[in-house]
Amino acid sequence: WFDFIEDFNVAKTLMETAIAWGKEAGMDEIHGPLGYNTWNRQGMLIEGFENIPPVNCLYNYSYYPEFLEKLGFEKEIDWIQIKLKADSGVDPRLHKINDLLIERYGLRVLDIGKIKDRKGLVDGFFSSYNDSFKDIPNFVPLTDKEIKQIGDEYFPKLKPELTSIILDEKDNIAAFGICFPSLSKAFQKAKGRLFPFGIF
Repeated sequence: WFDFIEDFNVAKTLMETAIAWGKEAGMDEIHGPLGYNTWNRQGMLIEGFENIPPVNCLYNYSYYPEFLEKLGFEKEIDWIQIKLKADSGVDPRLHKINDLLIERYGLRVLDIGKIKDRKGLVDGFFSSYNDSFKDIPNFVPLTDKEIKQIGDEYFPKLKPELTSIILDEKDNIAAFGICFPSLSKAFQKAKGRLFPFGIF
């Protein structure tokens, strides 16, 4: 994380302090902002500041990238986030491709409401996740400990109507899509407080 008020001198002092500490520790490169793994937020928002981000997505003030550029840093890569409306329908061509793939690879949709082996599902899901993202720049695969922690936190909250997990003919996870309701507007209403009735 790299967080600061809208004052260039504050950002400069913070970065210079981090650079000095890094050099003392034998480092010669600064790369980020990055989380400890790819499940965490990475990078910095550079446009679209007028939009309310989903609760699990990145947001920062517009002066952040401006100050970093003034400090001599350059953008490495663009990540693009797209908002899709659930009620906009699906291109008929995708239905044809879907039918072909199901037939060719013996695919089926997993009914998550009838899952008995949750640990097996979590392990399979994150094995597929790590494999799917392995070629993406800066990807850090999740460890067994992280998989257990994230699985315990997120998987009990999965809703069948917002989750799609596709299995192949050997019951391995072939594809997945998971959605969670966004709480961003609720957090805005709470004005940063942990509870709506004002504590914290």
